[in-house]
Formats: sequence, structure tokens, C-alpha cells
Amino acid sequence: MPIIVTKKKKPRLLLTDRLTKMDMDELIAYEAFLWECMEKLPNSPNVVTTLNAIHREVEWRAQDTEFNTIK
Repeated sequence: MPIIVTKKKKPRLLLTDRLTKMDMDELIAYEAFLWECMEKLPNSPNVVTTLNAIHREVEWRAQDTEFNTIK
């Protein structure tokens, strides 16, 4: 799971530059977690920013032939 847990066992958001290193399954799991967070914290700018970054990353991969696995 791509969520970082601190010593106090509290999950925190990843930096958006780490999104490019995740595979698609990790991105999907992370996005699902963030949508759960949005239900609890609907006005969190960090969650919204990270969701937007995931969307941009997936969009970029869809256009890049190196990541395109659908033939």
C-alpha cells in the first residue's frame, strides 16, 4: 500500500513526486484511500492536490507509448 505510516501509526500523504514511481495498482489503491479521506475531510486541499496529481499521472501514462500496455 502506498500510504506511509509514521511511528505513531498515523497514515500521511505521499509527496506527489513519488506518484511517478508507483505502478498502476498502487495508484488505484492510493486513489481509493484518498476518496475515503475526502468523505471524512471534504475541504482538505492536500487530498485534492494529490488526487489531481494522480489524475495527471494516469492521463500522461495513457498517452505515453512506453506505459501503454493495451494492444
